[in-house]
Amino acid sequence: MTYSDALRAYHDIQNSKEKREIAEQFQYNQYIREFFNDNKNRTLDDAVKCWKYKKSLKGSNCYEKTDLVVL
Repeated sequence: MTYSDALRAYHDIQNSKEKREIAEQFQYNQYIREFFNDNKNRTLDDAVKCWKYKKSLKGSNCYEKTDLVVL
């Protein structure tokens, strides 16, 4: 393979409309993605407030609509 082939593959991946899976250790990123999928009109500040609230609770760190109670 050449450098040009690698660049072409990189651009193909970057331009893909397919959402890539976020690994489990990146729970913050997954939470933010799920938050915005459900709340398109909210801000990043809102998402971060909800994330901080969620991670202070025991249990799963997955986004739920009930997390909006902190706003």
